Amino acid sequence: MMIGMHYEKVRAILEDIHFLRATSLSQNQDVLITIAIHRGTGRFEVIEGSAAVCHGFIKNVDSIEMSDITPLSDENTITLEGEEFYKGMRLNGFCHLGVFKGVKEIRHDGKKGKVKWIYNWITFLDSMTHFEELETDAKQLALPTNVRKIVIDPILHYEMLEAKLKEKPDNEDAEILYNVEICPYLRIIQAGGVELHDKRNRVVNRRRPKEPVIEIHKFIPFWTDEEFSLDNAS
Repeated sequence: MMIGMHYEKVRAILEDIHFLRATSLSQNQDVLITIAIHRGTGRFEVIEGSAAVCHGFIKNVDSIEMSDITPLSDENTITLEGEEFYKGMRLNGFCHLGVFKGVKEIRHDGKKGKVKWIYNWITFLDSMTHFEELETDAKQLALPTNVRKIVIDPILHYEMLEAKLKEKPDNEDAEILYNVEICPYLRIIQAGGVELHDKRNRVVNRRRPKEPVIEIHKFIPFWTDEEFSLDNAS
């Protein structure tokens, strides 16, 4: 809106992004989110009500050079299907539903896989972060605290999409998938025209349900002619 162009035609780089707190969403209550961008420095703030939720810097550029990530070897690796992967994520405290279950397949070490493209940038970027959770072998519930840089090149992304649509079979219901590559040394996650650089998390405590206890109360008279086993008597 500030530069008078559609957002899917603007190459953008976001840097030094900090998430200050989580925002709770309710079905019966509206959440008012305000976004403020300083024209001179590109600093932005995401505000809920009167409290800041996130801040960082954003700028639009004429061209973007994507990182050259060398694919890691597939030897001695196992590929997990999406449902199997999200089952494991659920056991670790992460609950993804519907369109937010965007991972189609993922290597067991989290360094390679495929994500679904459903023409939704939010779910696409969110699905890319799921690789980072497995890549760090996360066994605890963690929330993002900051990201060093996010690179978004929608023009390149849609050029890749056009090539995929030409190769797509006549079945219109066939899924559109983008390859995900991970550079564990530089902490870069790349898929299509998007790159996430150095995303950091903070481990949080989660509520664990109490273990169910089954108790049986049975009256046994002190004086009785009935015989009991040693286990029942104890």
